[in-house]
Amino acid sequence: GFDPTALTEQYDEFLTTAEDHVLLEIIVSDYGEFLESEIGRGGMSLVFLAQDLKHDRPVAIKVLASG
Repeated sequence: GFDPTALTEQYDEFLTTAEDHVLLEIIVSDYGEFLESEIGRGGMSLVFLAQDLKHDRPVAIKVLASG
């Protein structure tokens, strides 16, 4: 299954700066329970499938790397 708490270890090569690590930690702490899976990864971003509970619909959360 998908474990949002393990994201910082899983994406260590993507997170090149301290700011990247902090951003991902904020996303996990604020939105981790809503994250369902990774749906994409590129040179500049990660994209996760999440659930918008207010509107009862799936959404994408895109995390851009610095640099």
